[in-house]
Amino acid sequence: MLLFRWIYTVWGIFLFICGMLLQAIVFGLASLLPRQQAVAVSIRYNNIFVTIWAFLMGIRYNIVGAERLDKRKAYIFASNHTSTLDV
Repeated sequence: MLLFRWIYTVWGIFLFICGMLLQAIVFGLASLLPRQQAVAVSIRYNNIFVTIWAFLMGIRYNIVGAERLDKRKAYIFASNHTSTLDV
């Protein structure tokens, strides 16, 4: 069992490092764009990276209470984190 935990940890670290290296390239190229477009590209990359990373790591999200929201109303969900990985 300890071997599988070690393999899983190494796999997670490998995926994270690959994502961060790719992020450096994407953010570097995005910095050549006008500020508003650069921010949009950066946010889009973060959302894609977190979604793929969570899937490959086997993380499943469980949204509780979504059925109580009225689809005709607007809501604001605030978080004290800037990354979608934390939320």
